[in-house]
Parts: sequence; structure tokens; C-alpha cells
Amino acid sequence: MMLANLKPTKRFNSSESPTEVLFRWEDAQIGALVRLKAETLDIKLAVPHELQEIVPKVDKKVPGLTLDIDYYTVAPVEREQWNSQEWLQQKFRVIRKEVDGILQGGGR
Repeated sequence: MMLANLKPTKRFNSSESPTEVLFRWEDAQIGALVRLKAETLDIKLAVPHELQEIVPKVDKKVPGLTLDIDYYTVAPVEREQWNSQEWLQQKFRVIRKEVDGILQGGGR
């Protein structure tokens, strides 16, 4: 979870390095659920025998971070009031700004 700038701290008698963390913010109007999950991509490339002198064998692990965000409205909204394309464009900017702060370990 170092990719998410979360410092190793033992909590709830569990590992110092959790593989998944969830945060939820919600008020009477808007809510957001942010999920961070540490993952490792395992890349293996088996090279045919006749190409082994030209193409090197690949066997590596690449650490990564999955970021899943559910951003939603809690307040009742009439169907006629809601323009999905406009709402998504506005909220994408908000999400981008907030995610940058979370991943860089800062607040505003």
C-alpha cells in the first residue's frame, strides 16, 4: 500500500501492510466510496527455444494499485432533473482532484 502513500501501521491486530483499504464519505447530498487494493502483476513470457538467443525470457512481478471509486447522490433526484453526461463530467473533475490528494498523501 506504499503506492497509495499509506504508512505501515498495525491496526486491529492485523498486518502492518493491508492489501485493501476502503474509505467512505457521505452527507445528506453526496457520497463517495473509495477502495484501494494492492496487487501484483505477474508477467511471464516463455520464449520458443529457437528464439532464446534473440529474445530474453521475461519473468517479473510489477506492483500495482487498483483504485475503485463509487461516487453517488444520496438526495432524491427527479429523472427530469438529472443530466447524466453533465453530472459525470463535473464529478470526474472532483474525483480527479480528490484522488490526487489521497494518492499523494495530502489533504487540501
